[in-house]
Amino acid sequence: DLMNIAIVDDDAEAIKRIEAPLFEVSKSRGLDLTVKEFDNTSGFLESYRQGIYDMVFLDIYIDDSTGLDLAKKIRSNDAGCMIIFATTSVENMPEAFRFHAFDYIIKPVESERVISVFTDALGVMPDMNRYMTFIAERQEIKLLFTDCVCAVTSGHYLIIQAKSGEEYRVRMSLK
Repeated sequence: DLMNIAIVDDDAEAIKRIEAPLFEVSKSRGLDLTVKEFDNTSGFLESYRQGIYDMVFLDIYIDDSTGLDLAKKIRSNDAGCMIIFATTSVENMPEAFRFHAFDYIIKPVESERVISVFTDALGVMPDMNRYMTFIAERQEIKLLFTDCVCAVTSGHYLIIQAKSGEEYRVRMSLK
């Protein structure tokens, strides 16, 4: 099972303090984990596509934008991505939950807290085996079967329609 996580934080030390416990838990559970690090919001947004990340850890204060702005953009087209804030900002907690954040970690990040939040998150996430994975527009897409409206074959291509309205044209068979 492959799980993709993004960490968006301009503090390299905070990224390390989040990342290490994630790999510790994933190793103990036999979970194949990919973590992408971003030290600014524009870099994240350039790589972001609906369904690409299962989970995103966001700082509130990042460059000239905020993690709240980023959460709003994620939520505008991806209801399934789990958002976890990791920040020094206690006062923004109520607003963060407007974007259906799963949890809120106060910095300095403690390893035990990341382990606890990640373990809880894994417990409520959809079964990783219920995804289809394919390459579309040079990006790996993971689409929950429940988010797939239909798949139609056309020549050597498969056209996959997602609930979001996205349509993916992939060179693969229906199998």
